[in-house]
Amino acid sequence: MTLLITKKIKERWGLFGATTALASLAILTLWWSADSQGEQAYRHMIRISVRVSWPILAMVLIASSLVRLWPNPLSAWLRRNRKYLGLAFSAVILWQILFIFCLMSTGAEIFAPGMASVFITSDLIGYGLLLLMTLTSFNHFRQKIKPKIWKRLHTLGLYYITFIYFYSFLLGLYFSVNRDDQWTYGLLWLSVSAVTSIRIIGKTSSVKINRRIV
Repeated sequence: MTLLITKKIKERWGLFGATTALASLAILTLWWSADSQGEQAYRHMIRISVRVSWPILAMVLIASSLVRLWPNPLSAWLRRNRKYLGLAFSAVILWQILFIFCLMSTGAEIFAPGMASVFITSDLIGYGLLLLMTLTSFNHFRQKIKPKIWKRLHTLGLYYITFIYFYSFLLGLYFSVNRDDQWTYGLLWLSVSAVTSIRIIGKTSSVKINRRIV
């Protein structure tokens, strides 16, 4: 019975539930351990939600490339379950949206006035693409668009959202005054660069996927 439950958790919707629950638990734990209200608290939790969601997106981003570059049961498992990890990422992003609304309720400016329109526009595009990607991950909506359009949508959305993480961590690194924050953002920015590089190398590689492993 234990092995059966463990197997279900490791695949498909079980993986989605476990990933979403663990990420949400991490966010809630950090929220409860800090001041739960106020502008600074909400800004802090927005940053936390971004950091917690990034590893999930990273796994989705490199899933297909890892199978090409390092074909093994683990990379095959990751590629097989990338849809459910992607849906878990969408679910975890809801925490970020919640904290943004909480911040807005305080009357605080979310972005610096000079760049507000640029960041708001880029973020809204990202949320819009993520919503479309989430909906078209389900067969009911996927069947309503052509396969080429579906592939272009998900490719564009994945790269665009990754780019948002890239410049968000870079800005965090640039504007941080605390050394610990500088190290954190620096490592996060390097991780985005590394994962994106693996994705591109894998996609441009001529190595064929071993179907017996996948």
